[in-house]
Amino acid sequence: MKNWLKILLTGLSVALLSLSLLLLFLPSLLKPLLNSGFSTALNYFGIQNSEIEVSHFSWHRLTVRSLSVPLPDGSLFALENLSLSYSPGQLISGELNTLELDVVSLNLADETGEKLAGAAAAGAGKAATNVIETTPEVAIPAFKQWLQLPLESLSIHQINIQHASVSTALQAQVTPQLWRVWGDAQLDNIPLPWQLEMQLQNSGDLLIMLSESSQLLTQLYGNIDQDEAGNTHIILNQQSDLKAINERLLTDLPVHIPLTTMQSRSEIQLPPVVMIPNGIDLTSEITVETDAGPLLTGSQSTKSQSTSQQPTNPQPDLTLHWQSGEITAAIQKAADAPLSLQVFSQHKIKADVAGQSYLIQQQNNQPLLTTSCNIGLTGCQLQSLLSWNINTDQQQANITLKPELEWQQEKGVSGFLIAGIDAEQNNPAWPQGQFSSQGRFDFSLQNNGDWQLTSEHGLRNTLALEAITLKPTDSAPDEKESDKNAATQTIQRSELTRQRSELQVSELQLTLLDQLDIKHQQQVLSFEPLRVALKPFSAELSEQLSSRQTSVATVNITNSSVECLPQITRNLSNHKADIHCQLSLASTPSNFQQWPIPDMSIRGPLNLTLPLEQETSQPQASDKPTVIDAELVFSLADQALQLRSHIKHEQQAGAQLSSGSMQWQLQDTPLNWNALGLSELTNLTKLQLLNGSLSGQGWLDWQQTPDQQWQLKPDFMLRFDELAATYDNSISLENWRGLFAIRRPLNFTGTDSDTNFNDYIIDAQIAGESVNTGIQLSNILARSQTRIPADLSSALIEVYEVHTELLGGRVRLPLMKFDTRKDVNAFGIEVDNIQLSELAKLEPNAEVEATGVLDGVLPIVITQAGVQIPGGNLFARDPGGVIRYNNATSQALKSSDQTVGLAMQLLEDFHYNQLESGVEYQPDGELNLALQFQGNNPEFFGGQATHLNVNLDYNLLDLLESLRISNDLIQKVEEKYQL
Repeated sequence: MKNWLKILLTGLSVALLSLSLLLLFLPSLLKPLLNSGFSTALNYFGIQNSEIEVSHFSWHRLTVRSLSVPLPDGSLFALENLSLSYSPGQLISGELNTLELDVVSLNLADETGEKLAGAAAAGAGKAATNVIETTPEVAIPAFKQWLQLPLESLSIHQINIQHASVSTALQAQVTPQLWRVWGDAQLDNIPLPWQLEMQLQNSGDLLIMLSESSQLLTQLYGNIDQDEAGNTHIILNQQSDLKAINERLLTDLPVHIPLTTMQSRSEIQLPPVVMIPNGIDLTSEITVETDAGPLLTGSQSTKSQSTSQQPTNPQPDLTLHWQSGEITAAIQKAADAPLSLQVFSQHKIKADVAGQSYLIQQQNNQPLLTTSCNIGLTGCQLQSLLSWNINTDQQQANITLKPELEWQQEKGVSGFLIAGIDAEQNNPAWPQGQFSSQGRFDFSLQNNGDWQLTSEHGLRNTLALEAITLKPTDSAPDEKESDKNAATQTIQRSELTRQRSELQVSELQLTLLDQLDIKHQQQVLSFEPLRVALKPFSAELSEQLSSRQTSVATVNITNSSVECLPQITRNLSNHKADIHCQLSLASTPSNFQQWPIPDMSIRGPLNLTLPLEQETSQPQASDKPTVIDAELVFSLADQALQLRSHIKHEQQAGAQLSSGSMQWQLQDTPLNWNALGLSELTNLTKLQLLNGSLSGQGWLDWQQTPDQQWQLKPDFMLRFDELAATYDNSISLENWRGLFAIRRPLNFTGTDSDTNFNDYIIDAQIAGESVNTGIQLSNILARSQTRIPADLSSALIEVYEVHTELLGGRVRLPLMKFDTRKDVNAFGIEVDNIQLSELAKLEPNAEVEATGVLDGVLPIVITQAGVQIPGGNLFARDPGGVIRYNNATSQALKSSDQTVGLAMQLLEDFHYNQLESGVEYQPDGELNLALQFQGNNPEFFGGQATHLNVNLDYNLLDLLESLRISNDLIQKVEEKYQL
């Protein structure tokens, strides 16, 4: 028994000794496990390549020499020299002595800062919502418990945060008596670091201060106090030097508001157990002071100049000056009472635009913004009345914006905006008149992200202009001009000063976005057609010279509209916006000077396709072009003329290159001024269209070259049929047909080396039953080709076939080339089988009988003076013919002169075997015929052979006029077509 007890005591002693040794050396044994186990644990949670070095571990201290934790987004968190002191007894009760760190560093990737800020905001909002929904009652602990920690002190000697936008070098000291963080922060866009100081003392004093050297930027200070009943009273005071902050952070903004200081004071009362948000008692006042200074300064961009020119300074075209004042806001919420917010502002803005000053000020003393929320903050209403008055000596405008919003926690946001502008312009240097714009827009935004924007009547605009006087330009004469020219200009200028042009425009009424309805539901955006409507209006331009006033032009626009329906497509291969529009533009009959303009309309669909950027981490512009595709119908004269078209234009993305095409068809159009509603053109053009039709079709291609030049490639065909017309009561046309083809064999690739490759080519063929100028030409046919260079500077006309029947014979033009660059163009006309009997009939009163046939060639010369025949010849065919001239006139000529009497006797029955006539014609109409006859009169000197020379001078234009009058030519043609 004794041996057993001895063995038991010996074993127990050995066990106790072993346990003591194990407890003594346990931390040393666990240190390798901590070094390897920490990394293993992080690897388990997906954080790779972390490292830790525990340099000391005992029952009273833990020392970590370094800790490095790479984060998945590329950031790096690290610690250096962490020292934690504790005692085993305190550790069991959850208490520590001290925690000290030399360095805490966090290197953030470029995008991590934005993500952290977004996550923090979302987390705060979600946390607040959860508190209100799940824990509406919150017990406020005693303030002394706010600063309590499970350790006596926490010290961090260096807190380094590195990011592309900011870096910090901070320190932290936390004890039950004081929480403090202080140090420097360096922003990437300012040269000097900012100093940060944050303190919270156990006395309740709170301080947050930001400064730069000795310049205080902003600070928040206050006190947290609790009474014996446990009620918490928080007072917060804030002041900021906004001018200093703006000078450091907002210098690049296009609009600069000269804010100077901001001050606020808030008081918050919380009971020991507060119902959130009902039980919160809040009072806050915020005041922002501003100084006078420039708000916005704009400059006109100057055109690029050559290096030899001196650059000019840009001239400001818009400057806004903010006047000194203050903006105040008051927030009030008593316990178990609604929350209210009111914002007041009475600022004035002075605007300088193109040398004109405007004063912009609010019209009333009402709050700029009023907001009220219910007790539980589950619903709020916002009302605002923004009303500004803009005044100058001769101009004034009132701008009113009245938004109203309602937010409900269960539904979302809804509201409307009423907008209005009333303006009057009386400055004589600009068009004078009144402008008014009114509209209302309703909108809603649901909690699931769906929203809707509607407007029943859209934005209705009215513009009423007074008569606009257009003064002619009166430039000074050249100093080098002679005194005579100066005197002439003085007289002309005197006449000019008595001339005045005036533009009268009726009231313009334009409606924008009528019946607007845009919806976003379940990630799908849908539209009702977006409408722009214009009501009828007219504009008239007139001139007054001395006391006489005449109309220059009148334009009458009738009801017109444009409706567009957008559609957005987003998928893996295509991101685009399709805008489908319907055009309806129309005008009633108008005029330009004395020229009438028929009613016109343009109607049809117009589609616009816009490529959109793809939503990727690095947005890239689409390589697909912007496309305009339209099928429009152009109508004139109550649809008597209709032209259908298909137009397509593409603008290449990222390049100044465009191309397009138009296909068109002109339907049969009557060639009759009355049918076209243009009867006035008969007198204006001296051309009276009696019958016929016009039609056509074709293509037009265009492309922009790399040197930013435009190239056109037409391929048109026009034809007219059964044309009948008269011109100047002197020429009549009947049953004419024509075909014109306009083309340009252009290769947009520019590979053809032909110098005429870019010419416009017009092929024409016309044929007619007759043209009558007093002498009728019948069965006319002509073919030609015209070349016009790309710059339209000249024309080369080549007529390669013309023939017609004239006086029983035929006139033929074998070839004619007419070059507009030449002062003189010449060609020849072949005359064949002209019947003398028909020629004699032209003047029946002469009572001349003739037989025979004439042939010959007439040279034609065209100069700037007109058409002339310098010397042509006609010859009679064998065997000749007979001329008989025996009437009262010839008998009277016999007795007037012996020589003339012999000639008259010879011509009573002259049988010629040779006849030759020289022909000369001048541009003024003078015609000379040098006739040479060879033959005999059987009753004259026994039929002896005789040579006879006769010179005849006519004015061909007068002769043709007399023939037209005597034959009632124009009247007969008009009666034929029942005009």
